Amino acid sequence: MHPIGKGPMTAYVRCLIACWVLVQGGFAFAQPSFQPFAAVRRIDPDTGRGLANWPHARHFDHKHMRLELDLVSLDPPVFEARETLRLTPIGRARSQIRLDAVDLDIGSVGVRRAPDDRSRLRRFEGLSFTYDGQDLVISLDLPAELGETIEVSIGYRITNFLPQGQGLSISLGDPDGETDSERLPVIFSQGQSEHNSKWFACHDFPNERLSTELIVTVDDPLQVVSNGTLVERKSLAGGRTRFHWLQSQPHVNYLVTMVIGALERVELGGADSARPGLPIGVWAPIGRGEHVREAFGETPAMIAYFERLFDEPYPWDKYDQVITRGFDFGAMENTSATTFYPYAAYQSRDELRSIVAHELAHQWFGDLVTCKGWEHIWLNEGWASYAEALWNEELAGDDPAARRSAYLSTVAEWADAQRRGNFGSSPEQAPLVSNFYANPDEPFMKVDNPYSKGPWVLHMLRMGLGDEVFFAGTRGYLDRMRFGQAETGDFRRALEEASGRSLERFFEQWCMRPGIARLDVGFTWDESSMSVEVVQTQRIDAINPAYHFLLPIYVQFADGSGRYVYVNVEGPMARQAFRLGRAPVDVRIDPNMTVAGEYNIVKSLQPAGGAESSAGTNQ
Repeated sequence: MHPIGKGPMTAYVRCLIACWVLVQGGFAFAQPSFQPFAAVRRIDPDTGRGLANWPHARHFDHKHMRLELDLVSLDPPVFEARETLRLTPIGRARSQIRLDAVDLDIGSVGVRRAPDDRSRLRRFEGLSFTYDGQDLVISLDLPAELGETIEVSIGYRITNFLPQGQGLSISLGDPDGETDSERLPVIFSQGQSEHNSKWFACHDFPNERLSTELIVTVDDPLQVVSNGTLVERKSLAGGRTRFHWLQSQPHVNYLVTMVIGALERVELGGADSARPGLPIGVWAPIGRGEHVREAFGETPAMIAYFERLFDEPYPWDKYDQVITRGFDFGAMENTSATTFYPYAAYQSRDELRSIVAHELAHQWFGDLVTCKGWEHIWLNEGWASYAEALWNEELAGDDPAARRSAYLSTVAEWADAQRRGNFGSSPEQAPLVSNFYANPDEPFMKVDNPYSKGPWVLHMLRMGLGDEVFFAGTRGYLDRMRFGQAETGDFRRALEEASGRSLERFFEQWCMRPGIARLDVGFTWDESSMSVEVVQTQRIDAINPAYHFLLPIYVQFADGSGRYVYVNVEGPMARQAFRLGRAPVDVRIDPNMTVAGEYNIVKSLQPAGGAESSAGTNQ
């Protein structure tokens, strides 16, 4: 997901988007009750109960969901729904099924045993169930035995359309609009983090995968876009159309998507594209097709590049990008069908480049391999943000200096964001990887932010391991975890296997504890050597030890040449002298941003040349 206001959008673009949103009535996502910079709560002060969040138990392996929706009314919006879940028990025979289901009008639940394909013809037998508006608990007449497959059918109505953009939302049309896109309503879903249970019953946590299909009937001229392949589009009597979408490869429930609206589709793929053989569409408001064809035109080349870089073919049947009125999250990486904010229909290729790369990279990092729990969300968002820098590097061409500059300019944005806002320390703040959060949306917005600190951590790993080892480890991680759920340790182990190095201390410092290093750096010169003193000024105590790192310093001489020296920082203060042989004229601290830190020069170097040292950040 790429929220509006994060990442390298220009201030002008942010302003335009904000103005559009204000005209439409405000942001459409739920404002969380927590304050992003407030101290994390680890226990309930009244009861002493721990407040850590743990993955939800998987008592059943969810194999497949078939969801049939009939939009029977637009004013007010009402869906008649029939959901069929194919399940098999895990661990032992099971007599109860628990599903997340929020504010659904459930009318009936049935089951049929399905040991083979022919049994699918059997009728569903009614079951008893309890439902409190949050949890649907189904009691089986006979326990489901290990190895047995059952199908559960749930009949219900959807009448709750949340204006915050959680679950299903509706954006009403303007009767005086010029096109059907403007006149007719738009209905769209938003599942991340745990909001899809507000329109279908499911295991609403990212540690379960299943194949899905949506069969949706709507009035003409509305269209339906969803995950996977459009199996059938059938015209029905009474000016209605039924759309049948099938996502045959397994994915997680929060990535199930549906967008209903009057849209036109343009194809970016084809034989002459950079990625022939893969359908690549952009769904846009009527009349904006030719504009978005150009604005999103880099998508095929991006897909081909990421396939080569990750050594992993694009994993889904197609890639759609769906511009959706009322969707004010930025963009959301639903499997094979990313949802975009409405102003994307009017932006240029340069303005859209980063967000297109971000959401596309999620198709590997987040969709193909999904975080096992929200504490590991940086594996999704950090890699998606990092892909923005990778694509900028690729676009710069073959010149190493141009590639380095384009890449580091993006890294500098993440570094600046963390330097300005991340003064976290334990136990008050949550680190990049933490299962302490008040609600599942909170890990996306904390100070140790997955969108900025996450990619900075990846950059540090690349700089420390080198390109060959870093990308070899990444490819191994994707190979091992594809169509699975990953924890931070899975990624660490893949890099360790590729490098032969222990990375436990690195991940402990930069992922498992909050904050970044804050450094006072002083220089002196005594005609033969340069002395450097580094003092860590961030909080240091029993639970916030000093960071350990090598601090690169680039020393430049009068003739334009230069060299790196490295200060080994192991404690609160480090001093080191370097014999240079000649006087330096400039000194730059960690110009490639290989240490997550901020540098304050407290004593400048004033050699014979008279120049003062500087803290280079992206040179």
